[in-house]
Amino acid sequence: MTLYEAIEAHVAWKQRLIALIDSGDEKGMQRVGDETACELGRWIQQNGEVYGNLTLFQRLQDEHIAFHRYAEAVVEAVHANDLNRANEILNGEYNTMSMHIMRTMAKLRREVERQPK
Repeated sequence: MTLYEAIEAHVAWKQRLIALIDSGDEKGMQRVGDETACELGRWIQQNGEVYGNLTLFQRLQDEHIAFHRYAEAVVEAVHANDLNRANEILNGEYNTMSMHIMRTMAKLRREVERQPK
């Protein structure tokens, strides 16, 4: 998986959470809090040896863990039938962290592309 593909997979998460809030169907959300269970998490794991020394990579790891904690909080709120709270998290902390991740991934992609191969 390329970093670009990881970015696309990350964007799809918000759509999954919106669908969850709309339907209440938690199918496929059992591991939402596991940052290693998604495409970006696997990309981070697979590329830690190569890019782990980069500050942006380390920041991405931290942001990605926080992102999954917020996603898990959305699922927990839906499970508790607190849809207002689920929407607050999704449109607040989750959305903010998602934007941080997108910026960090874009910066990391530029830095990685500048590195000699």
